[in-house]
Amino acid sequence: MAERLSIHGTRKVLLVEDSLRMQEILSWSLQTTPGLELAAMADTALAAMGEFDRRNPDVVILDLALREGSGLDVLREIKRRAPACRVLVFTTHDTEPYRTRCLAAGADHFFSKNKQHRELIQVLQALGAQPPEMPQPVAPALNAQPGNTHV
Repeated sequence: MAERLSIHGTRKVLLVEDSLRMQEILSWSLQTTPGLELAAMADTALAAMGEFDRRNPDVVILDLALREGSGLDVLREIKRRAPACRVLVFTTHDTEPYRTRCLAAGADHFFSKNKQHRELIQVLQALGAQPPEMPQPVAPALNAQPGNTHV
């Protein structure tokens, strides 16, 4: 199944993050990545689902620890409503139990904020560079990179 694209051929991204500093860093990264557009930001589970419904994003960057609510609950609900939506978990809760739960709930990638910022950006760049007709998965070369947690 091909990914959904906005009218301009870019993939819409919803950023779900409660840290203002991380919002700044990631929104700058998105603004400088061709093929991606920051559609909205949210810092609570309720706001995330509201923006998800309004914006119909292709990609969600999701923190697990939100100001209110659980990122894991947001992940489950997004995957229930739109299984093809890419969810990239980016969290400081980078222990194996969290990783296992997120991947079981349908996360497409799981990244540690403590040590995998570059890998997150690489996946975003790959998503932005894909032509509209390229089907999932992201790109075979990403699967072979050390430290990548693509499922």
